[in-house]
Amino acid sequence: ALPTVNIPTIEAQLAQTILSWQDHLHAALVEQLGTINANTSYKEFANAFPAGYREDHTAKTAVADIVHIHTLSPEHPLHLILYYPDHAVANIRLKIFSWHTALPLHQVMPILTNMGLNVENEHPYKIETASQNIIWIHDFGLTNHAALNPTPADQTRLAAAFIAIWREQMANDSLNALIITAQLDWRQVTLLRTYAHFLRQ
Repeated sequence: ALPTVNIPTIEAQLAQTILSWQDHLHAALVEQLGTINANTSYKEFANAFPAGYREDHTAKTAVADIVHIHTLSPEHPLHLILYYPDHAVANIRLKIFSWHTALPLHQVMPILTNMGLNVENEHPYKIETASQNIIWIHDFGLTNHAALNPTPADQTRLAAAFIAIWREQMANDSLNALIITAQLDWRQVTLLRTYAHFLRQ
């Protein structure tokens, strides 16, 4: 007997293959933001994402990244998130969003290393919007992260510490591993560093 063919399903699958990544982006924006806001955002970001990003990420991920990009400004040029790609618990990743300026790896790596994070790989993406804003996304794959989870508390603590170090408000040394292992915030680690320095005198 011939197999049963579900014509509507086949038609839907064909339609999906015909749609471009930008078509999927628009549909995901409409789903997330509603038609009016989606159209505005689509004009800004339709051609913003480079080919490498489009190959590595779905349109739905791009919509989530657009939300994070909107938090950036000259006054707040950095934003960090932790996430599991495709909900794969074994491969936690860190994204750093940077306003207009790529972050030199030789400056970023010591910060992450002193927090006890080992970087397995890094993918940089240059986002250029229609209004000529440039945003860099640095996407890091992490290992040795048993104490790290992409919870709001962990994410907030890690982001605040990274930004404090970047602004030279906090020293960058191995004591910063306590941010993850002991779940201390950067001010608590700074206080402990001060106590340790006092006791060594």
